[in-house]
Amino acid sequence: MNESYISYKNIAEHLPIQEGDVLVISSDITKLIFSAKKNEEEFNAIQFINSFINKVGQTGTILIPAYNFFLKSGQTFDIKNTLPLTGLLATEALKHPEFKRTQNPLHSFAVWGHHQKYLCDLDNNSSFGKDSPFAFMYEQKAKALLIHLGIHDAFTFVHYVEEQQKVPYRKMRGKKLKYINEMRELKYKKYHLYEKLPGYVMDFHSLEKMFDDSQLIHKTSINNIQYLIIPIRDTYEIIKKDILENNAKSFKYFSFMIFVKEIAKSVLYRLGLYQSISDKINNISSLSGK
Repeated sequence: MNESYISYKNIAEHLPIQEGDVLVISSDITKLIFSAKKNEEEFNAIQFINSFINKVGQTGTILIPAYNFFLKSGQTFDIKNTLPLTGLLATEALKHPEFKRTQNPLHSFAVWGHHQKYLCDLDNNSSFGKDSPFAFMYEQKAKALLIHLGIHDAFTFVHYVEEQQKVPYRKMRGKKLKYINEMRELKYKKYHLYEKLPGYVMDFHSLEKMFDDSQLIHKTSINNIQYLIIPIRDTYEIIKKDILENNAKSFKYFSFMIFVKEIAKSVLYRLGLYQSISDKINNISSLSGK
């Protein structure tokens, strides 16, 4: 074992997280698992999650993204069994006995802590509306913790700002879904997502520099793995300013080639000649008996 190695169970103690914090954890824990194994530890995701629970305490709240934004009209979301797209930590958090899942099927969260009931009672129709968990993050001055990820990979809060500012390169679109709730009742519900128009591409790399220049990002390297902590509310005005004064050019652009590709995919999907990511995930879930 490397003498400078810090156990994954103790990493939370080395981060600027306070008791009572609202913490949004996005992660790629692959390297974390390998690091633990290399240093003769068996990584346990529940124990890792519990270390953050202990850090924020009973007055704190933890949210872990458990998104399924690729769902299309006619498909099924099961709040207990639909697998999230957002990685192993989200999957394990949904198994944790003290976590519950928020209701919106496109952008749900596994939630623990003081504000759990409030968040899980939300029935927001739009992923990024004023009654969504993203509005809660803004109001509660939440911290985003990115583990082995950059802003480009995981800072979904940008889309909340876009919806509040009604950016012209997105359009509200409805999705009619089969929804199985915690009571195992099947309902048909319509949700809305402020989706990009064809051809537009999001690239948040410049945003990371803008946040860095504003000294908003706290960067820590532990066992050669980067941890970023960003005060979510403080990013709002930076993103808003770029939308209003720069047409959001710091984090979005238009590509004609991508426009053609996306239109082609849409046509092929309607003809039954193209399988979406959500179709593939549903097929995997069906095969596994979920």
